Amino acid sequence: MENKNDTYEPLDELLESTGLKYNYIAKKMGVTYDALLRWRKSPNSLTLDKVVQLGKVTGLGTQAILNVMHEFPYEVK
Repeated sequence: MENKNDTYEPLDELLESTGLKYNYIAKKMGVTYDALLRWRKSPNSLTLDKVVQLGKVTGLGTQAILNVMHEFPYEVK
């Protein structure tokens, strides 16, 4: 079972607002659930083509996803 605290909540909220299940989103994108989970944990790892694809699959559009990604706290280690 995944730990909700491990994912980026604003992105989860945006995706959940569509009413689509994560498994469905991943399948429609042609990726594994684990790939989608990695992006939910670290949105900055999404490539632009995957952002566009995610926007199309969810109906959210690219800009809505980019806006959420922009707020992701980048950590420098």
